[in-house]
Amino acid sequence: MVARGLHGIENELELAPEVASNAYDAEGMSHIPLTLRYAVNSLEGRQAGRKAFGDEVVDHYAHAARAELAAFDAAVTDWELVKSREHL
Repeated sequence: MVARGLHGIENELELAPEVASNAYDAEGMSHIPLTLRYAVNSLEGRQAGRKAFGDEVVDHYAHAARAELAAFDAAVTDWELVKSREHL
């Protein structure tokens, strides 16, 4: 978010209009990533972060996030165990 803010300042981008209501419910709003998977894909695909922090830092954080996602994907949660028993 800091990198995107700096990008906006450096390029004199216009701010979005003020949101007076609940921004999470507003139509057409851009939101921060809601999952780590979405966040890492967004981080890797944006040049603002790479420009602000460098490829090495972005690649390091992306690698760490992907390792965390792989560990999470390999784990069986209590919810999955309960749901699998419902089908027996």
